[in-house]
Amino acid sequence: MKQKLKAAIPFIIVCLLVLYAWAQIIFTQYAATPVHYITICIVAINVVLYFFRFKAAILLTGAILVLATFNQLSFFAVTQAFGFGINLGNSQWFTPGIQIWPLLLLIVYGIINFNLLADWYLEAKEKKEQDKH
Repeated sequence: MKQKLKAAIPFIIVCLLVLYAWAQIIFTQYAATPVHYITICIVAINVVLYFFRFKAAILLTGAILVLATFNQLSFFAVTQAFGFGINLGNSQWFTPGIQIWPLLLLIVYGIINFNLLADWYLEAKEKKEQDKH
């Protein structure tokens, strides 16, 4: 149980951030965008998964953090992203927008869950080997 709670820390932070963002949207002048609606739906699905399929929930948490890092989901009422661009002749190339807080939370998620994810990967690889024989 203690290991599951530790593994869920990044998702608990995500939930708190999303709840705070929605409180700001509801009680202030901010307006929700489609990204906010998608974010709350995916987070709600992940909450349910944590009660029934822990492994899937941990993996979905990682996917949520990756999507938020690349500015596809938003944990905040006001989203701030940065990107880089270069000019090559007449064309311009830009990186996708990156949100710094979800990126930092993704790093924390990776640190906390590295051993758990590595164990799951090795178990899946071992099971695949056993199924071949």
